[in-house]
Amino acid sequence: MQQNSITPQVLIVGPLKLQNELLTFFLGRSTGLKCVRCQEYDLNSILGKKKNPKPLILWDCLDTALKDLGTDFSLDFEAIPGQCFVALFNAIPDTGIETEAMKMGVRGIFFENDPPAILIKGVQAIMGGELWYPREAMAKCFMESTRNSIRTPKNDQANLTPREKQILTMIAAGAGNDEIAEGLYISIHTVKTHIYNIYNKIKVPNRIQAALWAAKNFEA
Repeated sequence: MQQNSITPQVLIVGPLKLQNELLTFFLGRSTGLKCVRCQEYDLNSILGKKKNPKPLILWDCLDTALKDLGTDFSLDFEAIPGQCFVALFNAIPDTGIETEAMKMGVRGIFFENDPPAILIKGVQAIMGGELWYPREAMAKCFMESTRNSIRTPKNDQANLTPREKQILTMIAAGAGNDEIAEGLYISIHTVKTHIYNIYNKIKVPNRIQAALWAAKNFEA
């Protein structure tokens, strides 16, 4: 497998050779990203050496029941050394798979009936550091984490500024960088700077962990 030093990689993982070959061609042509198809469900062998920028693993969960998601995927996801993004595709809607995927650190999910435009937009968003989930699923996960978490004192906020708390609350509600910028009338660059500072202060690596931190530490 050749490494492209300029464009990010997308690795499409699944057993359906013809479908995924077509998906690889379509996604590469539509996004300009270097796309590669893999049949193996072994992330260690797929990733190999650390890559920069981070690749996206598009993981086919066709015919995977919700009850089997943790069993089939959890150990592999836990083995990811932190240098890639993972998203599921061919998911069945209305099964609760979104919540389970978020708990496992999956960056996004695409359903079996999603149109091609959604896939393109979602892949680009994930490669840009965003999450790609239905808004209602993000809200549900956040509320469940809030109900189940043990609260710390409300003044224990890692010295976040009022603006950082505001942005972290929006992240926890599922807002993307564009939405945050538009809602607060600030630039995308300023949003990214705030998010970088938030991650450093609360010691988390991504939006999912930031949302879970907010659920544990912010007053409802």
